[in-house]
Order: sequence, then structure tokens, then C-alpha cells
Amino acid sequence: MTTLQPPPLSGVSPKTVEKAVNALLKWRSSKLNTRKPQLLEQDEFFYLILTLKKIPQKGVSRINAHKIPLPNSLINPLNEAPELCLIIDDRPKSGLNKDGAKKKIQNDNIPISKIIKLSKLKTDYRPFEAKRKLCDSYDMFFADKRVVPLLPKMSGKQFFKKKKIPVTLDLKHHNWKEQIDRACGSALLYLRSGTCSVVKVGRISMSREEIGKNVMAAINGIADIVPRKWGGVRSFHLKLLDSLALPVYQAVPDLKMKIDGGPKEENEKVLVAVEEEKAKEGRVEKKKGKIQEDPEFAKFLESNKEHLQTLRDEKNQYSDEEESDEDGRESTNEMGKLNSSTVDSLCKLVKEQNNVPAFVRLLNGYRAACHYGSESPTIVEDSHTFSKILTFMFHEADNIFRKILGISESNDRKEAILELKNTSKWKTLKPIVKSYLRSTLFLLNEVTDSQILASALTRLRASMVFFAAFPLLLGRLIKISVHLWATGKGTLSACSLLIIKDVATVFNSNCFETCMIKAYKAFIDHCKFVEPVLFKHQQFLKSSFIELCSQDLQKAYNKAMVSIQQLAKILQLGLRTKKKEAVKKICSWQYANCVDLWVAFISLNIRDYDLQPLLYTIIQIINGVAVLFPGPRYMPLRVKCVQWLNALSESSGVFIPITSLVLDILEYKIGKESSKPGKDFSFSSAVKLPKHWPKSRNFQDECVFSAIELLAVHFAQWSYHISFPDLATIPLIYLRKFHELTSIESLRRVVKRFIDQVEQNIEFVRKKRDEVTFSPNDQQSAESFLQLEKGGDNAPFTKYYTSVIEKAGSRNLVMNGKISSLEQKKSKGKRQQIPKNAMDVDLAVNAEGNSH
Repeated sequence: MTTLQPPPLSGVSPKTVEKAVNALLKWRSSKLNTRKPQLLEQDEFFYLILTLKKIPQKGVSRINAHKIPLPNSLINPLNEAPELCLIIDDRPKSGLNKDGAKKKIQNDNIPISKIIKLSKLKTDYRPFEAKRKLCDSYDMFFADKRVVPLLPKMSGKQFFKKKKIPVTLDLKHHNWKEQIDRACGSALLYLRSGTCSVVKVGRISMSREEIGKNVMAAINGIADIVPRKWGGVRSFHLKLLDSLALPVYQAVPDLKMKIDGGPKEENEKVLVAVEEEKAKEGRVEKKKGKIQEDPEFAKFLESNKEHLQTLRDEKNQYSDEEESDEDGRESTNEMGKLNSSTVDSLCKLVKEQNNVPAFVRLLNGYRAACHYGSESPTIVEDSHTFSKILTFMFHEADNIFRKILGISESNDRKEAILELKNTSKWKTLKPIVKSYLRSTLFLLNEVTDSQILASALTRLRASMVFFAAFPLLLGRLIKISVHLWATGKGTLSACSLLIIKDVATVFNSNCFETCMIKAYKAFIDHCKFVEPVLFKHQQFLKSSFIELCSQDLQKAYNKAMVSIQQLAKILQLGLRTKKKEAVKKICSWQYANCVDLWVAFISLNIRDYDLQPLLYTIIQIINGVAVLFPGPRYMPLRVKCVQWLNALSESSGVFIPITSLVLDILEYKIGKESSKPGKDFSFSSAVKLPKHWPKSRNFQDECVFSAIELLAVHFAQWSYHISFPDLATIPLIYLRKFHELTSIESLRRVVKRFIDQVEQNIEFVRKKRDEVTFSPNDQQSAESFLQLEKGGDNAPFTKYYTSVIEKAGSRNLVMNGKISSLEQKKSKGKRQQIPKNAMDVDLAVNAEGNSH
């Protein structure tokens, strides 16, 4: 065996670096031409991205930086006035205090602007906002090496995010100035728990030559520091903060070549063969009986023994599981590159002759195609060949596995595999099946094309039964499917949902619970904001999650109770303390969407199952939210609370009073009316109104329309109930009073028509009630009162209620359409960013121990 020579010691050409620097500067110049001029232009940094072939060993320090000298300093204390901050150890045994440090800095003329004691860092800079301001206030931070291990928890993520991790200084020595000058003139490399690291190597204000020299010095310095030097480096990329990363170095994979061996190699082969035969002699007698039971399979094993053994030897070549930390073993099977014609020939052999060696070679090609672009040897010639291999394996792999194992296509029982687990058939074919499933899962993690992802998920669904033998792969399948279900759109989300439902159905109850918990967490992560453009997908996530929960109501009930109790705890904290942070968690889309999810779940299943404890708790939560936010700016949230109560009342048949909540909306005090109408605003995508809206002409209109619509839904449910006249009395009094006081004619007409229809409803029920002969204590007769008339829905007031509800739906759709088109115009050409929310942990479903 001979190997290709490693790359030369000087792996990067200065011309390559020069081209990358020029391209980035040109890109930035074009970007500045399209951006509004700023009062103070910021001096951006050039970043060098290092990618290693292996994760650094655990012994490597994660917080001490490797200092790589640069020919042109990023921070020059002599020519500039940098803001430098020093963190000292003021604990009793340190022997250093703030006064002593100040005296040392003044005497040695060290350019430190601020000294912070460790005790002050613990107390004064504990809040997140204080940490953020501290991070933004200084160009560079230094810290006594005795306190460096304590800083990650105390400083917060802002220091890591903005690459301002404090540089370690040994303050026991007297050469403070030399240490600081060296750090200011160096690139700082932190080798972390992954393969990627980022280093600042230049500034926009530098000349092109200075930037190029810094980049070359950083590259060569890094190559001398990292394990195995250039042999451990996979790539270098150069970028600005918002630009693409331009490659300046890419390592060639270590391809190993097989050559014809002389006598020594032949002797080694003979010895290996003898040892293998000796090892097999002890197992032949045990397997003999099993093979004789299936003569055809024995013949199959004998004819394809060599090729199946080859696949076994190669099974770790592209290992991507957590089971192994190795990069991969060398292949014992010498196989040239697969081109389009070769793939066509192999596919023909497999289809027409059931040729196992051809199938094994295609499987090797499929494995390489799934790892296309990774460090593994590339045996797929081009993208056309890549497509052919994927198409064939997607369509034929499952059929071939089932044919060899004797499993029908309609058999999706996990027992079909578990029964074969101890047979010689399965033990021989297990590496092939595992390789196919593992490679497909790897493909799902790497590919971004939605069509390929949907096709891969569809074929994995057909092979679902094989995951019964591989619990680790099944766990990865659940994780990937839930992620694609939440982040994908259209067909991709639908295919992922089918996988999740099948896993929950085919496998044990623990898998169902895992699917439900992961799906709920994904729903929480993707419901932090509601926008018209995302509304349809969020509704799909909600309905599909409820569909998943409906497969096992008992387990879903337990998890729903845990989640609803968590919502209740958050609400209790807000009601008790009224603190800003606690109240902000409740008045958020994340909290509202969680309530909406469980309201929909209860509404769907309460007629068929006993969900009364959930119903009672969720009603208390909704009423508590409405009480906590009484002001006019929270009108959208109050409207949603009434809508939830109406939905629960209609589905459960339980009377839930909502009149007081609705009438409060009519009593909102309108501020000094603006001369201009408010901007278009979607109530369905907000829980809190902008400050200007309660003063706009649109606000009062929205209050009246919302109140009428909510009362119409409520009255439509109870319009034929024997107690309807009593139910509608108080609302009519308030509406008549409002009709007299308001001077806006359009609102007067709407309220007057509603009053007239409700009065007709009251008169109709009252007349029928006067004709009955049963007593008020006869509950059964009271429940059956006017049920025949209710089924007809021919009364004028019933038609009116229905028309109001339909107009409410169309009004929301029109408003959402306007807002959606406006947002699309504004966001055209802009890059979207996903805001962060601090509520993830509070709403996540707890571990299995909390489920009961």
C-alpha cells in the first residue's frame, strides 16, 4: 500500500489570499453604495475560519488563547486610543487589590482604561443588560489567569458571540506591559469542542498589503499550533462579518491506493485466510443446522460470501454514528469511480438477475453519494451519476431487502424483523440494511433540496419496519423527522408527519412519547411569533400535533396535564408578583399559542373522552390571562381569550360566561382622536396593540365589531336554550346604553341591528317557554327544549348570527391579506433574522418523570 504525498509545508499561496481580500473589499464597497450613509462608519474585521479534520483532544484548553504574532497589529496602543479592560482577582489570597493594580498601570504606562474586580463582576454585572453594555464598552478584555476558569459563567454569551473573550495574563509576573502588547499584536486562536474556530486577522482600515500579510502570518502560525500541523487542517476560509466565506485552502482527502503485492503481500494474504478459517471452524457446526433448513439461502450465501464479507469490512468506512469516534477504516474493496454507464449496467444486473455483488457495489456508491462532498473518498463521478444512484436505491432497496428476507411488502409489523433477528439470513444482511438506513439518515442531515428530502423520507417510511433492529438509528430518525416537520413547508412537512405518526404507531409506547415530546418542543420553538406569511404553516403544525396526540389519548392526556400545569404556574407567578419579566412571558405569542394548542386538543376530544380536569384548568388559565391584562392595548389578547372560551363551550356543551369580558371591550376609554386613521394592522397577528392605535379612529370600530362578533358566537350556541332571555338581558342593557351615547352613525347601525335580532330571539324563546308544562326542576325536559327548532336553523336571528360570524372570518382574511402584501414589499431584498425569546425552557415539556 502506498499513499499520496501530504500537502507541502506552505499550503496557501499569497496570490490566493490577495484575490480573496480584493473580492471581499469589492463586495463591501458595492454593499456600501446601496446602504444609507452612517454618521460614524464602523471599522469591520476580517475573520479567518479554521476547520480541523478532528476535534481537538479534551486536554486542550478551551479558554486560554493561542497567540499568533501578526506583522500589523489589530490594536495599536501607541497610534490609537483603544479601550482596554482588566479583570483582577481581589480575593483575600490573591495578594492584589484595585489600588495596587492602578499604581502598577500608571508606573509602567500600560494603556488600560478600566479595572474591574472579580467581586464587582459577580454583583454589579450580574444582569444580562449590564453584561451586554460591558461587552460593548471596550475593545479588548484581559483577566488574571487565576480567575479565567470562573469567567465563562460570569461574563455571559455576549463575550463569546462578539469574540471578546478575556485574554489570560499572569499578573504574578511584573511584565504586564509586555504581555498586553503581545496580546494586542496577535491573532487569538481558541481551540474549542468542535472542529471550527474563528480568528480576527485584519481590519477594513488597513491597506490590502497589510491585510494580506496578516492573513498569511495567521495561517502559517495556526498550522504550527494545531495537532498534526498541516496534516490536521481541513480548510481555511476568509470572510467579513456579513459576507460569504471565501476558501483560501482546502486539504485533499488522504486517498489510499492498492497496488499489486509481491511475495510478502501474498504470504500475508495466505496467513490471514488461514486465521479466518480457524476462527470459522468453531462456528460451522452451530450454523450448519440453520443453513440446512433453508437450502436456497445456503446457496445464496456460498455464491456471494466474498462480496458480503467485503461490505462487512467496509461498514465503518463512512461511520457517522455516535457509536464510534473513528474517522473511518480503509476499504478492502478496490472500486474505481462510478460513472453513469457503470451505474446503468449495475442497475440492470440487479433488476434482471438479482445480482448481489452488483447490488453491494451500488450500495457502496449510494453510501458515497450520501456523503458527497465530505472528506471520504469520492467514487461518484458527477451529479448525474449521483442522481441515478439515489433514484435507484430509493425505488429498489426496500424491495430487495424484503425479497431476500422473505418479508411481504404489506408487512409493516416490527415483529417481522424481531423474529428474524437470530437467523443466519438477518445476521448476514444486517450490515447491508444498516448501511442503507444510516446513509439515508446522513443524507437527510446534509441535503437542503426539499424534493430530495421528501423522496428520502417517503422511502424510509416504506422501510420503517427495519428500524426495529436499530434503536439508535430510530432515535435519529425521530429527531430528523421532527426537525423537518417543523422547519419544512408543504410536501416536506407532510412527509415528515407521516414518518412521525408511523413511528408512534409501529413501535412501543416510549417511541410515541418521544415523538410527542419532541414535536411539542418543536412547536414551541416555531410559535414565538405569528405573521400572516407564517400563519398557514403554524396552523398545520398545530393540527398535525393534535392528530398525533389523538393516537394515544391516555399518554397525550398526561403530557397535556403537565404542560397546562406549567402554563398555570407561569400565570400564578405573574398574578402574584406582577413583575415585568413574568408578565412579559404571559403576554407573548409563545404562551398564547400553547394555550390555543391545548384548547384545540380539548375541543376535538372532549365529546369522546373524559377531559374535564383539563377543561377546568384551561378555563381558569384563560380567565386569569384576561384579568391580568385589562387595558385597551391588550384588546387583541382579550379577544383571543373570549374566542377560546367560546370554542370550549361549544365543543363541551358547558356554559362558560363571557359577557363581562366582552362588555369590558365596549367600555375602553378612547384617547384624543387622531385626525388620521391608524395604519393597517392585523389583530390576528398581535397580542398587544401599538401605542398609537388606541388613539386612532380604527380602534373604536374594531372594539365594536369584535364585541358584536364575540356575542354573536356566544348567542348562536345558546339561542334556543330555555334560559336565553335571562342570558341576553344584561348585554342588551349595555348595548342600548352604548347606542345612545355613541355619535358615529356606522357603529350605531351595527349595534341597533344586533339589538333588534337579539330581541327577536328573546321574544321567540319566551313565547315557547310560556307554552311548556314541565317545571324548572325537570332538567331532562329543559335540555330537550326547542331542539327540533334548533336543527332547522330557519329563524331570522339564527341566520343573522351566522352571517355575522362569516363576515368576521372574511374581515380577518382581508386584513391579513393587506398586511401580508405590505410586509412582503418591505422585506423584499432584506435578509430575515429569527429573534430570540427567553421562554423556551419554561414551556418545554419536562422529562418522563413529570408525565404522571
